[in-house]
Amino acid sequence: MSRDDLLTTNAKIMQTVSENVKKHAPNSIAIIISNPLDAMVTLFKKITGFRQEKLWVRQEYLIHQDFQLSLPGNSVCLLKT
Repeated sequence: MSRDDLLTTNAKIMQTVSENVKKHAPNSIAIIISNPLDAMVTLFKKITGFRQEKLWVRQEYLIHQDFQLSLPGNSVCLLKT
């Protein structure tokens, strides 16, 4: 399966999930673990309107674990090149 195939398949799933989160759990915090991660997080944010503070992606969680940071009190900015 190519990245484009994966993107198309997962985007359909993420759209359904995002719409339901927006409708049924608008005050929740979302942890997104999906591939391709960058595209799925962007789609989720676009559909739900969630602010970045309400989104946790897997890399942020792992960085917090590696540096033994408490999750609520610390923020991680990920830069991709």
